[in-house]
Amino acid sequence: MLPMIKLSNIENCNECKHKCIKNDLTTNSMQLINENKSEQEILAGEVIIRQGSFISQIAYLKKGVVKKVIEGKNDRNTIIKIIEGESFLALPVLGSVDKYPFSIVTLTDCKICFIKKDIFCKEFIHNKNIGGFLIDSISDDYNYMYGKMVTISTRNNHGKLATALLYLTDNIFKTDVLNTLSRKELSEFSSISKESTNKILQQMNHDGLIEIRRDKIKIKRRDLLEKLSTVG
Repeated sequence: MLPMIKLSNIENCNECKHKCIKNDLTTNSMQLINENKSEQEILAGEVIIRQGSFISQIAYLKKGVVKKVIEGKNDRNTIIKIIEGESFLALPVLGSVDKYPFSIVTLTDCKICFIKKDIFCKEFIHNKNIGGFLIDSISDDYNYMYGKMVTISTRNNHGKLATALLYLTDNIFKTDVLNTLSRKELSEFSSISKESTNKILQQMNHDGLIEIRRDKIKIKRRDLLEKLSTVG
């Protein structure tokens, strides 16, 4: 069940300032979406979507940062993606899948819209004006996952961590996503152990690639990290 931490005043889609695909919806479609959505403010550390739960709603992240996690046994989780505000959270599951294959957990306080899945599919997927947007979004998600699979399967631990640091400090993010993560979360995103993560971070700090101050990480030599990401 989706958490209802704090209900907020629901914005009308026509008045919402967050980027969605509302400009390609008809007035009737917009009204139907308004009538079949809820808007919630969810605190950091809460589960928005639980792995294995049935897909009944589509979530659109208006504000905040979340992590997409595959939960393993014995608390051995893998963070497969970090998602920042103004993004749909699970478009690739709109096919024949009826259960979420991952969990989504808030890293910061978030504002999220939930739209009934059947209404979303009717008004979005069958709308020829926005079909290209949906295809591009799903394609981007799969391309990202292919790239992550290559990193995991072909890089050593130094290369995996360097790749993660570069991604998390890329200008695609508006916030300091890297320092939003704990060391455990950084290790889960890099697909290496927490012990190895801490050891390699200290090596990078000693070699001047990064600077660690009060547990905050700052990139100092991006060029060397890029080389390490490629050859590691």
